[in-house]
Amino acid sequence: ILPNEVTYNTLVSMFASQGEVAQAMEVMKHMKQDHVRPSLITFTSLLNACAEGKRPELADAVLKEMRGSGVEPDIACMNAVLKAR
Repeated sequence: ILPNEVTYNTLVSMFASQGEVAQAMEVMKHMKQDHVRPSLITFTSLLNACAEGKRPELADAVLKEMRGSGVEPDIACMNAVLKAR
């Protein structure tokens, strides 16, 4: 069974809840390598990981990548960005 968006989002969310930013970003890297497109949920989870890990500079980079990939942030994303600061 190949991982899909739900599988990856679950892993990113799990690492995010523990503040494990590097692991969450690694999952995102594998997601892209497997040609699974990150969704709003993926990016929101990554932004929450940045918030838990106190990484505002990385939150800005994730937000930029999110917008660059055509995914528009919602209020939950922006709240995570604010929490990261």
